[in-house]
Amino acid sequence: MAQFFGGRSEQVLAPNFKFYRREDGDVRAPVGTDAEGNVTIGIKGLIEPPTDRAREICEKDMHDLMATAYQEMDRRVLSPDTAPEVATQMVLTDIIERRYETLDSEEAESVRQHLAAHMNVLTLARREAERGFAEGQSPLTGSPGKADASDDDGDEAGDSAPNTLLQMVKKFINVRDIDVELIDSVNSFRERFEVASKSLNSELLAHVQSAMVALRVNMTGDEARTLWPRIKAFRASEGREPNVHSADPLEKRMAEALAWLKAEKAKRLREGAMR
Repeated sequence: MAQFFGGRSEQVLAPNFKFYRREDGDVRAPVGTDAEGNVTIGIKGLIEPPTDRAREICEKDMHDLMATAYQEMDRRVLSPDTAPEVATQMVLTDIIERRYETLDSEEAESVRQHLAAHMNVLTLARREAERGFAEGQSPLTGSPGKADASDDDGDEAGDSAPNTLLQMVKKFINVRDIDVELIDSVNSFRERFEVASKSLNSELLAHVQSAMVALRVNMTGDEARTLWPRIKAFRASEGREPNVHSADPLEKRMAEALAWLKAEKAKRLREGAMR
């Protein structure tokens, strides 16, 4: 599944963000541009990197960390009953602690918060733009009708995708404060899966969804193999495979067993190809 969720195109298009801790009464603009051309965004409650090592990671390793994170598509991030905080806190912390074993807890949490901000700020801005669009406003300017030719800073709206993304982020940040809790409220893994799913044909999407079911079910090989004759009989009588969303608990369990068996078969084929 990882090939569908690399997120590289958006990373290439997105402006280079830098985040800082925003305090009450802060006189700095909530969003701006520094001398190097980085887009600076203030986030309330953000932990600033406490050491040179943590600061170096936040400044140089974010794109690589995001690419690594988007390969972590397991039951904790894709299950519909998973709280977003499980993805943004537990999963990202696991990734950082595995990669940087010598970081202490404060260093690791500062890197995690910056990583979550890099992953989620565009999603939050896009949601705000879609909300405005649904209300009949321009998703970029907030005014009725079509988008203006420029935003408040005079940036050309149609110049390029990065400019459009930047305008979207600026509008979002200018209408509300951002804090760490808001950043952690987004499961960007599932957001990306939903976006990617729209571009998959029905057969390929079914394979991906089956793999997702296999990741999150509690199934043993003995139970799955025991259910296999019943699954075959169900397909023969109903003309379809059992549905994991069925209200019938037995049909749902058969669907979970079938997903597990498909995943195991794919795993064996991969292992055989590597020998």
